[in-house]
Amino acid sequence: MRNPVKSVVAAIALSAISLSAAEVINLTGKDMWKEYIGKGKVAYTEGQFTTDGYVMLGCSKLIEIDPAKTYTLKMTLVGNNAKRTTNYIGFDCVNPQGRGGAAYAWQGKNASFTQVTRDAKKGDKVIYVKDGKNWNSSTIAHVIINAKEDGSDIPNSATVASGIASVKQEGEEWAINLKNPLKKDVAANTNVREHFAGGYMYVSTQSLPVNGTHTVNAVIKGSAAVPSNYSSKVWPFNAKKARLLLMLDYSKTGAKITVKDATLTIE
Repeated sequence: MRNPVKSVVAAIALSAISLSAAEVINLTGKDMWKEYIGKGKVAYTEGQFTTDGYVMLGCSKLIEIDPAKTYTLKMTLVGNNAKRTTNYIGFDCVNPQGRGGAAYAWQGKNASFTQVTRDAKKGDKVIYVKDGKNWNSSTIAHVIINAKEDGSDIPNSATVASGIASVKQEGEEWAINLKNPLKKDVAANTNVREHFAGGYMYVSTQSLPVNGTHTVNAVIKGSAAVPSNYSSKVWPFNAKKARLLLMLDYSKTGAKITVKDATLTIE
């Protein structure tokens, strides 16, 4: 017969091992942040800090991304302003070689991978490709060159044009009509992919009113299987490290925002 006492002891031991395996990073200390915008506008006190006006803060700790682990970000934002203001909480990611980049470098549309069929010159407003059925017209679209079918080029910031006016099949080719002229020559047979502009990998965006409180409880686990737009639930394709970013009072209303109870738990 199974000994119930031993079973309980074993369960407690396993629970203790699980808890000890979790890494909890306290995010309220002054040494945890680099002030990219708004230097001198952050006041640090025990267990919290308060920003005065628009600031952009980057965490001094660059975390390793393990798709098998769960990353839980918690924090409370308290506003003190007569007007609403928008706050962004997210991550700036880098690939295995330590390359980061703007959102368009990461947000590739995997199904759009194809090859250029004709030489195109700087200043042209059309580029011809083998297969454009998975391309879309969009003001925030980018034509990215030197793409790789397996996505290993991500993040890729080699944009040669921004804005796609229309996509049309012409015989065995597809014409990608551009809103803006090509920035450089593009040779036939060049691999291309459609990417999209945007911000960082945001896990929370909130408009905070006077004396309003916003609690962030974001959970990230796993990685995107293919190049795609950012998700707040999984890490981007090919991302290996990430830095937490805070953009507070992004609306520039002169708001004061207090950040407290801020932790990142990795387990």
